[in-house]
Amino acid sequence: MLKIVWTCAPLVLFVSSAVLTAQSTTSEKELASLRAEWARTLHEKQLDPSLALYTDDAAFLTPDGKRYVGKDEIRGLYKGIFAQFTGDLVFESKQTGFSGVLAYDSGLFRETLTTVATGAQQQTSGSYLMVLRRAPDGKWRIVQQMWAWTPTANPESPSAGH
Repeated sequence: MLKIVWTCAPLVLFVSSAVLTAQSTTSEKELASLRAEWARTLHEKQLDPSLALYTDDAAFLTPDGKRYVGKDEIRGLYKGIFAQFTGDLVFESKQTGFSGVLAYDSGLFRETLTTVATGAQQQTSGSYLMVLRRAPDGKWRIVQQMWAWTPTANPESPSAGH
């Protein structure tokens, strides 16, 4: 009996490892999809679809140190940004991690911001961090989000840094 257990142990470890790798790959794809959806809904100024990507208790931390907590405050932030700017955002995820119902995504961003009133464009770039929580429906949603501009970024850029 003991011989059978030891013989099966490598198979169990291999199968467990394969299952965990498949789940991790699926979750990484889900985070990549969420990043793309977030950038798209912001570019298209779709307020409700943008907010649907957040948990009700989410916090959005801007590069200038402001903290917007809850969807109502984030809604107000987005309305102001949408009125002033249109952004074309590109993410470069550098690291993701998963632990139960929580995940994080950290990386770099580049954005071309167009001022609505004048059509003037500016380039911004920096780092981002998103902490996500898996909702009861199985979808990942943003629970914490933070942006930091690179030192060469324009300090007059919008607070959202999206």
